[in-house]
Amino acid sequence: MRTWKHGRSRKSPSRSIPNWHRNCWTNSMRKKRRIKRGKPLFVFMREKDMLTVSAVDYDNNGYGVAKVDGFVVFVKGLMKGEEAEVQVVSSRRNYAYAKVRRLITFSDQRVTPKCPIASACGGCQIQHFSTLEQASFKQDIVDGLLKRVAKTDVQVQPILTMSNPWRYRNKVQVPIGKDKQGKMICGFYRAQTHDIIPFTDCFLQHTIQNDILAFILDFYNSRHLYPDTLRWVLLKRGIVTEEIMVVLITSDEGMLLKDELVKELLYTFPQIKSIIQNINRREDNVILGDEEIALTPATTITDKLGDCEFAISSKSFYQVNPIQAKVLYDKVIEFAQFKPTDTVMDLYCGVGTIALYISKFVKQVIGVEVIPEAIEDAKQNAKRNQITNASWITGDAGEAARKLHDEGIGIDVIVVDPPRKGLNQPTIDAIVDISPRSIVYVSCDPGTLARDLAIFSEKGYQTEIVQPVDMFPQTVHVETVVLLAQKK
Repeated sequence: MRTWKHGRSRKSPSRSIPNWHRNCWTNSMRKKRRIKRGKPLFVFMREKDMLTVSAVDYDNNGYGVAKVDGFVVFVKGLMKGEEAEVQVVSSRRNYAYAKVRRLITFSDQRVTPKCPIASACGGCQIQHFSTLEQASFKQDIVDGLLKRVAKTDVQVQPILTMSNPWRYRNKVQVPIGKDKQGKMICGFYRAQTHDIIPFTDCFLQHTIQNDILAFILDFYNSRHLYPDTLRWVLLKRGIVTEEIMVVLITSDEGMLLKDELVKELLYTFPQIKSIIQNINRREDNVILGDEEIALTPATTITDKLGDCEFAISSKSFYQVNPIQAKVLYDKVIEFAQFKPTDTVMDLYCGVGTIALYISKFVKQVIGVEVIPEAIEDAKQNAKRNQITNASWITGDAGEAARKLHDEGIGIDVIVVDPPRKGLNQPTIDAIVDISPRSIVYVSCDPGTLARDLAIFSEKGYQTEIVQPVDMFPQTVHVETVVLLAQKK
């Protein structure tokens, strides 16, 4: 193991080479590198090297960024302004990753995580940040990417945070496994692995969700049994209605003591309205399979968002933080400045949450979604809420937008809420050809958002307002709502 101080080796990495030979080689290579690249001598780091570093910034994953003689070191758990002894865990040609071995100085924005497994679990990457530091971190991510990539100087609005940044998730899915003693466990994967870290209380979930998981574990462990076919447990909860769905994801139709487990769950937790067995025979990372068996009469639960009630099935996409989803959707309405005569297109509409939420402000809303089951849910949700001015198209967003344009259907405002990969070029081209008055872009990835805003700018749409929304406190993820308008 080598020890470094600000990147300078106390022992040579080439101990077997005589000093005179090593010095000649180093001087020669230094000269060659300066001639070839115009850069200073490359700093070599190896796995398990010890360094003393100070973090000057964060990367997008919340890692502290330190620089050692021009060499960049990303340190998990190190906050901006802190100094620490760290150990290299992996190294590349011009950067390395390291972990904290000993903190030398502490940031005044560092807090003790509520969760005892926060540093190991891959879920809450920045639980050791204060609420203020989390907001600042996310604000800077959005602002920095928009300036560097989108080349816009539009002032980013202050991020909208939660008054209570805990117990906000309405959904949890956990893998099932065994510990070394053969007991059944559930938990979250250690970051970048498939190692299960057991937990008793996840502070992002409602306590009843934690209680249900603990009950399932005790049901089998108290009998000294293990349900070999059970792979995952998925729970969904209506924040307003408090209804709960339990999805037992198995590798085939069989499941040890299934009927007895269902009976005891329903007796112990009257909030449970639906229990589904989902069968996933695949061996990849896809969690839900195509086959399902209803273990209760009800196959959905309901929840309310604003004035709308939504049915939620096992496969439905529904915002995992409905409290902040309402904040986000209200911003969509504020930015779009809808008129009673407007026809609005909602691309990537999912089960119709945004489309139905804004329907009362416009003449007509057209939702587009590629997943047929989601469109069926959207239709049922429209019917449930007696909304008659919403229509639905099953298909690719870009192709549907192009078809509407070719048919000469006028669209006044387009709302897009794409997945993390953002919009593809054909979709952007179709949107621009439709020439809406404005575009409201809801993004879950600031990087692809910035990329797409740059393309829209080239095609005549300028960024007007940027509003980050903290949908996922304790994590590095941030949602952003952006208003684009035609350049004058």
